[in-house]
Amino acid sequence: MATFKTAGPVPVAKRIGRFSHAIRNIVSHARAVEALGMRVRYLNIGDPVAFGYAPPPHLVEATARAMRDGHSGYLPSAGILEARQAVAGDHQARGVPVTPDRVLITSGTGEGIDVALTSLVDEGDEVLVPTPTYPLYPALLATLSARPVYYRTEDCLARVG
Repeated sequence: MATFKTAGPVPVAKRIGRFSHAIRNIVSHARAVEALGMRVRYLNIGDPVAFGYAPPPHLVEATARAMRDGHSGYLPSAGILEARQAVAGDHQARGVPVTPDRVLITSGTGEGIDVALTSLVDEGDEVLVPTPTYPLYPALLATLSARPVYYRTEDCLARVG
């Protein structure tokens, strides 16, 4: 019979001290408010099912058909070519010259933001971040050791309006 040694604690990366994720942190505050008997609407949750969304029947059938037809494996990293062509075509129709090889389809907003910031931002960079903001921006910038520089969108709208 094999014997196993218990390992010591796993060290946590130093950057964790810089990391704060407001989307997740706010849930503990919301639960405390709920404990006081107040109703809370969790608008920070990105899951549409939590708000009563049900996919339309044609989408459910298309998904089932794709799986029956063997389309259930990993997709190309950049996204399905037909989808990238459709995005490029939409941009071209709006006067933005883009080709499908310049389009990246991600699995959700969070992944898209992560890929963009990780690809473009170096340690120590300053990045303009609109406020109110999506909490993932400052969380990822902290992880990348970059500094958010906030600007108010209301001020921008007043200048162009």
